[in-house]
Amino acid sequence: MLKLKMNNKAVQKDDILCIMNGWARIGEVAMALDNHEGSACQQAVHISRCSQQEESEYLLDPYCLLYLLSKPVVPKQIHNLIYQNTH
Repeated sequence: MLKLKMNNKAVQKDDILCIMNGWARIGEVAMALDNHEGSACQQAVHISRCSQQEESEYLLDPYCLLYLLSKPVVPKQIHNLIYQNTH
């Protein structure tokens, strides 16, 4: 089980941003860089933040999470999940 801090507040460096609305771009992901620190996201963007605490047994590198979420199957699954629940 992965332990991620998830919220939709101010962006921090290494946050993973995922588009959760909009037909063509749902499921696209990006990583926040230094110059994005403190930015606000609109409601359609979900922020996933990996735990940075050394004592955490679920420590996950944000680059690894970005790689996994960038696989083609993930946006398809997110798209199906979102539109399955709205129709």
